[in-house]
Amino acid sequence: MKIKDNDNVPQSVTLAVVGDDSRPKRYEELTFMDDFLFGKIMSDKDTCRRLLEIILHIDPDTEIADPVSQSSLRVAPDSKSVIVDVRTHDRLNDYDLEAQKQLHPNLPKRARYYQAMMDIDFLSPGREYIDLRNNYIVFICLHDLFHRGLPVYTFRNRCDEDTAVELNDCTIKIFLNASKCDTIKDKELRAFMEYVSTGRAASDYTATINDLVTRARENPTWKREYMDAMMDTVRQQREMREAEEQGEHRRALEDARRMLAYGDPVDKIADITQLSTEEVKQLQQDMAQ
Repeated sequence: MKIKDNDNVPQSVTLAVVGDDSRPKRYEELTFMDDFLFGKIMSDKDTCRRLLEIILHIDPDTEIADPVSQSSLRVAPDSKSVIVDVRTHDRLNDYDLEAQKQLHPNLPKRARYYQAMMDIDFLSPGREYIDLRNNYIVFICLHDLFHRGLPVYTFRNRCDEDTAVELNDCTIKIFLNASKCDTIKDKELRAFMEYVSTGRAASDYTATINDLVTRARENPTWKREYMDAMMDTVRQQREMREAEEQGEHRRALEDARRMLAYGDPVDKIADITQLSTEEVKQLQQDMAQ
């Protein structure tokens, strides 16, 4: 993979990373497990395919589509959209790889929603259900979501009454646990998860990733793109906070009006609603007119 100033992210596996805190990182502080660099590096077809070989043991000769990072899926204007960080497919399979620095209890249902959205996105009108590809959702986690001490958790739909009977809906959800990377038997997967956990490159593949991270940090175009994205995020967060504050202020005014109508004293209203005494007095005067 060559990193150039004018590199564009290709369009088509899915890898997503959530940061440990809400403070935007400086570009030079980003690591492989930060969503921006993760998406950029995994958007390279060879790098992405090799990771699929390591995690899912796909054939090395499998031809995958160009990976797409941070692609948005929405089935209707009023439905919840999803952002999949790196997504690709081959002739028979859809792949979504999600890297998680934080654990959230909603990850299993998030995986369910992602699979549904990817199926809807793929199955165009006129196609049959049998045409649906096998669907793999892979979460690369720093910690143990299920607290059972396993390095890998693989879920398929089975019959409660006879667990030997699979539904065969061809949906597979995999959660990798980097905190138990030392117990992984597969050498390449163990080395990859060790890199995820510690940043130590102990294999040719992780050494390649580490080199790509180093070179990516020196890419001025990507740095500008990241900074623009962070500015947009900060602006959106500020607008959300302002909207919330305005909504809280409106509710406080409504509460104050009701309390004034009941004859409650100004000081009590100000204390309960957190409005200033001057605001409550002004509201009282307005209501008296």
